[in-house]
Amino acid sequence: DYDVRKNELWITPSWSEKLGLSSDHSEIAPESWLEFVAESDRPRCVASLVKTLRSAATEWREEARVIREDGTTLYVQMNATLLRSDDNTVYRALGNLRNIDTERRLNELEAQNRGLEALRQMTGGIAHDFNNLLAIILGYVEVLEDAGLENDNKEAVDLIGQATDSAAELTRRLLEFSGESNLEVSVIATGEFLERLMPLVKSSLTNSVEIGLEIASDLWPLQIDSSALERAILNLALNARDAMPNGGKLTIECENKLVSEGMVGQPADLAPGRYLCITVSDDGHGMNPDVLARAQEPYFTTKLAGKGTGLGLSSVHGFAKQSGGQLQIQSEVGVGTKVRLYLPSTTDVETPTSVRKNHVLHESGEGHSILIVEDEEAIRSHLERVLSKAGYATVTAGDGPTALELVRRSAPFDLLLTDIVMPGGMNGVELAQEAKELSPDLRVLFTSGFAGGAFEDVDLKAVNQSEILKKPYRAAELFEAIEKTLQGK
Repeated sequence: DYDVRKNELWITPSWSEKLGLSSDHSEIAPESWLEFVAESDRPRCVASLVKTLRSAATEWREEARVIREDGTTLYVQMNATLLRSDDNTVYRALGNLRNIDTERRLNELEAQNRGLEALRQMTGGIAHDFNNLLAIILGYVEVLEDAGLENDNKEAVDLIGQATDSAAELTRRLLEFSGESNLEVSVIATGEFLERLMPLVKSSLTNSVEIGLEIASDLWPLQIDSSALERAILNLALNARDAMPNGGKLTIECENKLVSEGMVGQPADLAPGRYLCITVSDDGHGMNPDVLARAQEPYFTTKLAGKGTGLGLSSVHGFAKQSGGQLQIQSEVGVGTKVRLYLPSTTDVETPTSVRKNHVLHESGEGHSILIVEDEEAIRSHLERVLSKAGYATVTAGDGPTALELVRRSAPFDLLLTDIVMPGGMNGVELAQEAKELSPDLRVLFTSGFAGGAFEDVDLKAVNQSEILKKPYRAAELFEAIEKTLQGK
């Protein structure tokens, strides 16, 4: 309650404590209110107040940041009702201050999530079209590789193939950042996996960063997407490197963790069970509480423009959650940061591996018929050429309705090889469902240039991820997938 004529201010006792500023600032002079506002917000607040006072308005509202004693910020909303005399002069102001910190941050997070959703949709569409183009390029690279080229021509084709692989990797990373990558899980020996990963981690760090690896004995088996885990650890290592611009020590640890109900020190929403805990720690500059609270938010970054996307920890957190685990961060300014990645152990008896199997060469396709459904004519023609050369009897269609009519009119096909997203009002999943009703023994192999969640109208929940061949792919991968599908593996 501010009496302008007497220049007297009454404010709720312990107002600063109620707002979360800690210290008692009950003795505040009317002219000192601006001292509590963050310096960069002061010009805006003053301009807004002056504009209101000079008008005939009877209400004033403004939001600003207030600096706490520990250096963190607090969002407050200032509200005032202005009482004016006959000459329009304000003689009294009645108002309140509201702590809107949680509300403001939730709104910001909601806006960021909408931005991430837009990015997810955009990258899904780009990946689909771009991977189709890469599939065409890679297909004809293999044709040229089989043509017996020599010297410079052979080297040129090899370089095109390498560039195509790099472009496919770039697209995959975009999908991963958008949270739409599909996990391809296998049982791995985590200790051996981490030891093989260390040279790659070292090559990503500066010479001034010392690196250590501590692996507990008798680690439980881990069923995980090894490529996604590799990228997550590299992401954490790069963050640690950036936190130690003048050098320091990065340590990667791995141990078994048995989590029980209500266990102190574990992530609150981590279900009881057996986990492997991979810890990446550094002795860098650390994070203050305000930064730490937002570290896993999408798009949040403390790096300079152009030096970071703000999607690093967000994507690692998404990977951990998608894998059934959790991410936990502890940090202190001047001490360093520990990031713990909890991943559920498996009781699977499969022999652990941490290397991918080489693609097996295909056997003759003689005696098998394949219906190829692909809306990209160049890909369709290439598939027909490659599969026919391998001895398969092939028939092609450019959309779902045409393919379904072929299933109705033709002799039974052994395999339906179909893209997932196609024009014509019928996607590949819908085509497969209707085709199998007409031909129950028909085997189905899907191909796709995008990650599962990029298109909401495609019900990929009905599709086993092992039945999807990701574009772009090499002929050996195609033949291996076809053989496994025909054999019902």
